Amino acid sequence: MRAIAWFRQSGGLQNWSTIPRMQALSRVERSPLAGLTIAIAVIIVALQVEMRAPKVNVVQEGKHIQVKVRQFGSFMPKVSRIRLTDQSSNTVVLDLQRNVGTPCLYFFSLSEGINTVSVINASASYAVYRVVRGNYDFELKRGSTYMLSIWGNVVWGHHADTTFQIQ
Repeated sequence: MRAIAWFRQSGGLQNWSTIPRMQALSRVERSPLAGLTIAIAVIIVALQVEMRAPKVNVVQEGKHIQVKVRQFGSFMPKVSRIRLTDQSSNTVVLDLQRNVGTPCLYFFSLSEGINTVSVINASASYAVYRVVRGNYDFELKRGSTYMLSIWGNVVWGHHADTTFQIQ
């Protein structure tokens, strides 16, 4: 209430440069522990955003499957790993990890039949993927259910899982 009374008495925003410093603010500025606490909080929030799993949306249009990747706070989501698993046989069809750099991947397309890793690499910016498990060429079969797992910027971070079926 004292601050509001002073604000009205001083003429509002016309005398902005004469606002006295608040005692609480000066105490925070003098405390090195408060500054350290704020710095640690900012680092923790930044790491949580960086390790958060991207959002994955799979849309089937005829024989083609469009995979769209979104990540909070990022125009081009960073995707470090992609794994495609056939759920009926529980086998890994494809497992890709970034080779060098940080691939930014907004979307890629798959289709029924034979697909190649080059389709995914062509959609990625700033880096390429290498095959960890599976083959460079892989086949998606009609009627099979697949689980697609996508990791964010760090492999040991969180990942998003989504399933789709080729119809």
